[in-house]
Amino acid sequence: MLRKIKELSIKETAEILNWSESKVKVTLFRGLHALKRQMIKEGYEHE
Repeated sequence: MLRKIKELSIKETAEILNWSESKVKVTLFRGLHALKRQMIKEGYEHE
């Protein structure tokens, strides 16, 4: 949410969460991938 909705940078997000920048990137990638899989499972198409 911090990255995509609040439009914070990776660095800002990492500082707020007290995470490394690489953990922010990996977590965002995994979350978006899981969301995509769930949406496809529910019948939504990704364009």
